[in-house]
Amino acid sequence: MTQTLLCIVTAFLMLVAPIFKIEPTPVALPVNLALESEPTADEARTYDRVDGVNDSVFYIARPNDKSYKAVNASDFGVSTESSDNYTAFCRAIEYCKSNPNTTLKVNGGKYYFRTDKAIMLDGLKNILIDADGAQFIFEHPNYFHITGCDCMEFRGLSITWNFDVSRLASLVKVKKASKISHTLEIEFTELDEVSADIPIMAFTKYDPKTLTPGTRKDFKENYVYQFPGSIKSVEKTGRNVLKITHDGSLDDYKKGEIYLLRHHVYDGNAFNVYHTSNITFSNIKLYAIAGMGWLIENRSERFQLLDCVIGLDPEHDDNRVSATADGVHIANTNGKFKISGCDFSFMGDDDVNVHDNVAMITNKLDDQTVEIYTNANNFAAGDTAVFSSKGFDNLDFSATVTSVDGSKLTFDKELPDYIVKDCIVSNGSIDSGNYVISGNYFHENRARGLLLQSDNGLCENNRFYKTMANPIKVIMDISSGLWLEGTGVNGLVIRNNIFVECNVVEWDSQINISTNIDGKSADSALFYNITIENNSFESFYGRLIDASNVSNLRIHGNKINNKSGSLESKRGRIIIRQSCAKVTISDNEYKTSVKAPLQRLIEFKSIKSAI
Repeated sequence: MTQTLLCIVTAFLMLVAPIFKIEPTPVALPVNLALESEPTADEARTYDRVDGVNDSVFYIARPNDKSYKAVNASDFGVSTESSDNYTAFCRAIEYCKSNPNTTLKVNGGKYYFRTDKAIMLDGLKNILIDADGAQFIFEHPNYFHITGCDCMEFRGLSITWNFDVSRLASLVKVKKASKISHTLEIEFTELDEVSADIPIMAFTKYDPKTLTPGTRKDFKENYVYQFPGSIKSVEKTGRNVLKITHDGSLDDYKKGEIYLLRHHVYDGNAFNVYHTSNITFSNIKLYAIAGMGWLIENRSERFQLLDCVIGLDPEHDDNRVSATADGVHIANTNGKFKISGCDFSFMGDDDVNVHDNVAMITNKLDDQTVEIYTNANNFAAGDTAVFSSKGFDNLDFSATVTSVDGSKLTFDKELPDYIVKDCIVSNGSIDSGNYVISGNYFHENRARGLLLQSDNGLCENNRFYKTMANPIKVIMDISSGLWLEGTGVNGLVIRNNIFVECNVVEWDSQINISTNIDGKSADSALFYNITIENNSFESFYGRLIDASNVSNLRIHGNKINNKSGSLESKRGRIIIRQSCAKVTISDNEYKTSVKAPLQRLIEFKSIKSAI
């Protein structure tokens, strides 16, 4: 009934729009859509075809090991008997660099890496590392650094942490808390003994029954490391009990609450991938990582994760975190990637974050030079800089970067007078778009499921379960002092996914489409051609979809079932906010529920949303 009425209202608005001079917002056509032909056959490579959104096609090259010479890592001294395999494995990598078209085999078993250095893979070509289920055990947050490589595959490798040396995180229970003395006494429930020197980096409240991130009511967390000096002292008051004296920032913590205390956050990443093309990670298992699982950036392109796992180490019941930060972080690349058949859970941050960074002008030094602030400077000489207003309106001006000197950018032409402090600069020479995320299972992690901030994405046939925050967020997010991410999205299809009990702490809706520029929304549409169709949403709190700054949004054929849970009037609603246009909502099926009696309601905050 609600959607029928909406169609009638929309038709009426279309009739009266000329009278009131309401101009329909134009819809941007798709841009930079990958439409590739199959590459020429190559004896050293095979090519995986990826079919994406809007009939797009691209290819990712993989090593064709049938034509490769095979060597064994044991030939270079890699051994399960060795106390540290760092030097031996580096010798094997150097051999691969000098000998393209090589398969490096690693026998099954456990291999320790104790050297405080990263394993460097620089300039490798046509290399397969076949680990056959081998497990690499690290005790320093330095893993693999991959740069300037082309056509590589890691297959069958497992990575974990040496828990005999230190811990990544611990479950703690609040024994005592005093607002008067600003003290907090915590018991390490998984340990018989704890040192007062154990790093205290971040607290996240966990469900005491399921021991999963987030609680429905009274959720709390604190990133202690972001506020130096907030912890005044730590003393040991029992074998596994510490008393923390703080600056008052932990005063709302209460006796009996359970928290995950992270001892590492952004320390290191299992795979750092820079300026690399055609790299595949297949059947990789990351069980305990002191940082992110994958950080892929610096103009890498054509990469894929197939049947990979980020999860709790099955050999350590006393561990409730997999990676202490994001599962997969993709930034400032040239896109064309696939994530399929993976199982990601219990990370300390988002499952997958896809974006390019932007910069904000802090000072105009002369007619051709500006100073910028960004958390990730992605500019290089020869790049095209695209300028926007502080509200992210396109200023229809671009220039070529001629030099980059720290935070200073110099251009090939004089900048107009309207390019001033607080204007935004984007890099038009990079694009992390053209991607497929399909057939994965995302569950029980802190923060969001997917942050989709690049063009031409297809998100289909995934399962989302009990993500702490919203399972999908489409955003352009400028938070000065923290991050400046996203350039808008043109072309995104979210279809045939299943969402169950997601957004435990109700940060916002199940699917959120929005902009944030230091607490304010952008002035106009930054998202175009987004379809949300044929998905299933079950047992969730809060709104279904909350959208702003989007033109040509289609919400169709979704199934919503909120029969379980407590009574909340806004559960399941769709809300369309400012700077939206051409919104179509049709044929969505709601199961009647006394728990969410008003879930069919659709709230429009702008008349332009309908035309």
